[in-house]
Amino acid sequence: MRRRRAALLAWLNRHPPVASLALLLPSGAWLATCFVVPLAIMATYAFRPRHVLGGVYPGWTVAHVLRLFDPLYLRVLERSIVLSALATLLALLLSYPIATVIVRATRWRTVLLFLVVLPFWTSFLVRTYATIFLLRDTGAVNQLLLLAGVIREPLRMLYTPGAVLFGLVTGFVPFM
Repeated sequence: MRRRRAALLAWLNRHPPVASLALLLPSGAWLATCFVVPLAIMATYAFRPRHVLGGVYPGWTVAHVLRLFDPLYLRVLERSIVLSALATLLALLLSYPIATVIVRATRWRTVLLFLVVLPFWTSFLVRTYATIFLLRDTGAVNQLLLLAGVIREPLRMLYTPGAVLFGLVTGFVPFM
């Protein structure tokens, strides 16, 4: 048994790409199971006729896929791509200085890292409701601006592309 294991290890040492591939197999299997298979199932449902009650009929059609090229859906897709690109760029621009400060801080590194990890202890839904609370017409941001005299009447900030961008950036900066 030991000879076989030693022979296998010696062979893997002589063939590093095979050893690397062997190390990637568990994560590749996990990705295939949890990402590729559900995506393939969704893709097959996109090409099947829809049932009135929500299921799908047997057979194949391209009608649903052709609806993707409707101008309404193309505008939604364009807005989604622009917002996601902006959110990624802003999260990147915010996260790198934060990471630099954390790396260079010697005494406060643990506290700063704790502050970055803290949002993960709260549900994403709770953070979303907190964002709604902050940005609504009677929310904290509008009240502060009114008290400071910056504005005379509350701004409409909620349910705008800016609010969506704010929510995306604040939600994903800890991941970045």
